[in-house]
Amino acid sequence: MKKLILIILILSLVTSIFSASYISELESKTFRPTSSTFIAMGSSGRAIALREDSSFVNPSAHGEGFSLIIPQLELSISNLNYLVSTAKGAINRDANQLLDSLSIFSGSSYFAALQASGMVFINGFFLDCDARAGLYTDGESISASISIPLEAAISLGYSHSFEFENDYSLAIGGVSHFNYRAYTIPVDVSSFVDSYINRERLIDGLISGSNISFDLGATFYMPYGFSTALTVEDLALDIKFKDSFSNELWNISIPSSVCMSLGYKNKLGPLTIMGAIDLVDVFNIKNGSTLLYHLNFGGGVELWKNIGLYGGLKGGYPSFGLKLKLFFFECFLSYNISETSQYVGYNPKDNISLMIRLFF
Repeated sequence: MKKLILIILILSLVTSIFSASYISELESKTFRPTSSTFIAMGSSGRAIALREDSSFVNPSAHGEGFSLIIPQLELSISNLNYLVSTAKGAINRDANQLLDSLSIFSGSSYFAALQASGMVFINGFFLDCDARAGLYTDGESISASISIPLEAAISLGYSHSFEFENDYSLAIGGVSHFNYRAYTIPVDVSSFVDSYINRERLIDGLISGSNISFDLGATFYMPYGFSTALTVEDLALDIKFKDSFSNELWNISIPSSVCMSLGYKNKLGPLTIMGAIDLVDVFNIKNGSTLLYHLNFGGGVELWKNIGLYGGLKGGYPSFGLKLKLFFFECFLSYNISETSQYVGYNPKDNISLMIRLFF
């Protein structure tokens, strides 16, 4: 207990000197939950996307037939390295190590999040409901702020497949999303606990917004397990925000992006082997920018579709995943590193997540 108090005191003394930054990241992007397999493969695989990725990765991916995935729960925690560093500093009573661990609050990302979803697929149509809540941090480590956001999306889509000769086929699809988000006014790390004990402060400081967005996708399947895909993401109307305290209204425009993918997925005896290369946001590759930032690739191996091992690179940062599937139950453990600042290599954070779900 004394060690925990020591950590809180150090955080309070350092962060109280600086003001909190405004969390624009919660406004400038739509809520796009994706499967653990997609994340573990370096956020690549639009050309071989799984059925559960129809809503936010490639709406032409889910195919025909009926299936139900409910519930699906995922818990994720970020910055494990700094959490370990903080624990070691507390044990050793090393103030410098504790101060270094303040980077846990820097960048724009979730510190911890719980996500829930449910999906149903019926002969070309699919309905997907997703929600996420957690603790969101933003700013430099010594001037960081924390907010409590709630994000939700209801997605309705349809896809159709055209069969050709010699194992060629084309699938096209589209999906619409109703997006809603609400988050509390960002609060300094040092005063976070005190601010949110007061319920009136929590409710009065609520900022909420909603909009409608659309995704389009086309996948061309070729012999020997090869496929290629083209997707357009976030054809979105402006998000209309409102501050419940001041009744201020404002709109935020969401940029759309075009992605191209080349994939391979084939079954060799009891093994299923897969790989993909995705070029994301292709029309935003500017002169002098790093191509690696827009290039994601990865692969995986599955044994009887019950045990899977995956890995990849997203923007140069690694990711890994392990799947265990038994009857109607699936468990997925994934680990990845992602950039939380505007510059590659400036402030990467590691993230570990555990997903469990039932499917029928």
